[in-house]
Amino acid sequence: MDADDHVKLLDRAFNFQLALVSHGNLGSDNFRKTQKEAKEIFQDIEGAAKPWLGRGSRGDRANDERDTFAKQWEEMAGFSLTDEDAMAKWEDALRNHTSDSVKGLHERQAAEAEFTDSFAERLAAIQQKRKRQQGR
Repeated sequence: MDADDHVKLLDRAFNFQLALVSHGNLGSDNFRKTQKEAKEIFQDIEGAAKPWLGRGSRGDRANDERDTFAKQWEEMAGFSLTDEDAMAKWEDALRNHTSDSVKGLHERQAAEAEFTDSFAERLAAIQQKRKRQQGR
C-alpha cells in the first residue's frame, strides 16, 4: 500500500468516525470515545499527508507523550522514572506518609466516637435527672 492509498483509507475511516459522532443515539461516554478516535485518525491523516508537520503515527505520538511525561516527572520529582533506587525511596516515603495519614484518621474517628458516646451518656443522665425532679 503506497502513501496515497494509506491517506485515502485514513480519510474514509475519519469520515466514518464523523458519521458516528453525528449519530443521535450516542451516549456521552460513547461520544467522547468516538470523538477521541476521530481526532486520532485525523492526526494520522495529517501526519501521512504532510509529514513535514512532524505529526507521525499513533505510536510516534504515544512515544512523544511518554517522553514528555518522563521529562516532566524528572522535573517535578527530582529523579528519573528509570532510577530504581530513587523510586523505591519515594515509594517508601509515600507509604509512610499514607500510613501516618490513616493512623491520624483512625485517631480522629475514635475521638469523635468517644465524644459522641459521652454526649449520649450525658444526655441520658440529664433526662433521668429531669424525670426524678418532675416526680416521674
